[in-house]
Amino acid sequence: MFLNTHLFIIAATCIIAVSTGNRGRDCKSIKQIPKQHVGGFKPRIVGGFIPRIHSLPFVAYLMMFDRQGNSTPCTGSIIAPRYVLTALHCLIYADSHARMTLVEVQKRMIVKVGSLYKEKGRKYSVVAHYMPPIRPGSDFQDIVLLKLNRAINFIKGKTAPVVLGRWLPKVNETLTIAGHGDRVVNGRGAKVSPYVLANVTVLGAQYNGNIVSGFWTYGDGEGASPGDSGGPALKVVNGQYVQVGMIAVGGTYDTSDHGACVVGLYLAIAPYCDFIQTKTNGAARCRHVD
Repeated sequence: MFLNTHLFIIAATCIIAVSTGNRGRDCKSIKQIPKQHVGGFKPRIVGGFIPRIHSLPFVAYLMMFDRQGNSTPCTGSIIAPRYVLTALHCLIYADSHARMTLVEVQKRMIVKVGSLYKEKGRKYSVVAHYMPPIRPGSDFQDIVLLKLNRAINFIKGKTAPVVLGRWLPKVNETLTIAGHGDRVVNGRGAKVSPYVLANVTVLGAQYNGNIVSGFWTYGDGEGASPGDSGGPALKVVNGQYVQVGMIAVGGTYDTSDHGACVVGLYLAIAPYCDFIQTKTNGAARCRHVD
């Protein structure tokens, strides 16, 4: 039984927290998906590690600027030469707090690719954004496709499109998540330049009607938690990373063993494969993944 629950809140500051404290020995005892209604989208990463090399050449760093030049960071994935995938609430958060339209937010965005570090990488602007059509009776669809002002030059070891997977969640399967942001160690925040990686375990599927729209995960001291947004959830297939989900919601639970068990909700890529292929004119396609 969870002694204390940190409620999910709405934000898109894209902070990555890394917890190096006690691990929750009760974490593996979680047998069911949390029952509380989750109304916000905005996770960071708890636990995990900072890679020594730029091992994910498809990870993009996003900045949304207001009229005063203040920025809100998020994470995205390169899926084609001119397209990046990220969380829609990144734009909505900037839109609501800066009182700008989504088109204004789009025009003030900067996308950086090609480096492990935030301050490096080549800059691109965004000329259009696309949202999937709303399905009758569906929940908020936290995904948006960004079209860049020019094509990304793919260079081995620096930039490459991620492989997208049409995949159904399997309980106890391990995925890797990635995101940009600050690092929090033992409750203390510190600015870090690289993106951070973490591993999570699938707890179960999330349904929107009879469609698998996402999946829940848990991590023993690592996973998604309120703060970061738009980072990819990756499955390793034949030695290659395949993006099967996107960070949507996260929260940390304190266990009776005084450790952290991190439960998160992720958007599944599969329901949006046709939308992505259509909007990119076939430049980005999903492949079936077991």
